[in-house]
Amino acid sequence: MTLTFVLAHNILYTYIAPFLAPFGLVDRVDAVLLVFGVVSLLSIWLTGVHIDRHLRPLMIASCALFALATLALGVFAALPWLVFASAAVWGLAFGGAATLLQTASAEAAGAAGDVAQSLLEHRYRQRRYRRRCPAQQRRPFFAAVGGARSFDRCADHRRGGASTRVPRFRAATRSGGAGVNESTAIARRGRRLG
Repeated sequence: MTLTFVLAHNILYTYIAPFLAPFGLVDRVDAVLLVFGVVSLLSIWLTGVHIDRHLRPLMIASCALFALATLALGVFAALPWLVFASAAVWGLAFGGAATLLQTASAEAAGAAGDVAQSLLEHRYRQRRYRRRCPAQQRRPFFAAVGGARSFDRCADHRRGGASTRVPRFRAATRSGGAGVNESTAIARRGRRLG
């Protein structure tokens, strides 16, 4: 459910301008998103006040309001006042969603609540990071050796250049934990064998 909810919000938020363009509202995208943001702040406050006693009803209401807002945007987008009303309902639905999802995962996991929260947050951020970094696209998560190198390539990609770093790995038993250049490590192994 978390993936569906967050993915739907991200798609709508990302493509709101092209969505509103055919209805002549492309110059009002800033106002639509302002309404969304202000009502999201209100939603965060309301969620904080009621989450301890009403977690499940709040989560159901959040999903229902989001579905209602997207349905209204899809059917009645030609009416400007309804676009703004839908953005307000969308903000009310999504503002406290992160808190609701984190709390729900922690309560569902019981004693392992910290682990569940970490996994939920990590998976969300990992998806966002992979979208931004082409070098990370098809790499398995934390590959044994490639994890640090692929991160370095992503940092270089963000700066606009190709990676010029020498691949490194940890050789804790051979060099006291310091990173060693691969060619140096191969030469050391050759000396030991010979």
